[in-house]
Amino acid sequence: MAFLLQLHQPLWAPVSALITNKENLGDTFSEFRNRVIGTTLGATLAILCQISMQHLHLAPSTELMIVTAVTAAVIANRPEWRVGLWTAVIILLSKDVGSTILETGLMRFLEVTLGSTAAIVIAALETRARRFWSDTTKH
Repeated sequence: MAFLLQLHQPLWAPVSALITNKENLGDTFSEFRNRVIGTTLGATLAILCQISMQHLHLAPSTELMIVTAVTAAVIANRPEWRVGLWTAVIILLSKDVGSTILETGLMRFLEVTLGSTAAIVIAALETRARRFWSDTTKH
């Protein structure tokens, strides 16, 4: 699906699915929620910081340092959203020539959300299959 949607870095979709998948549907859903919230925060902060700093003509390493510090401060009390820190950094480091920071942020959000959604679907199917097999072995 990530290839069909022509996302910038489709490899993040299956990586996100693998990271999101947990032992049961409840834990997978909790991880899904935290990944989407963290990714949204990281993408939003990377976009807002980069846009607000572009008139300053800072070195990319300085922008990266500032965005990292801002993102770390926002998620400091929510370690379950730490993916936001990775997201902000990845967005700044992977911006394609010819793409805007907004496009790069949106692509990253879609890559993670697509993969995490796949993990939810798989976990739901596994849960249903377990119930089915449990019910059939009882009779």
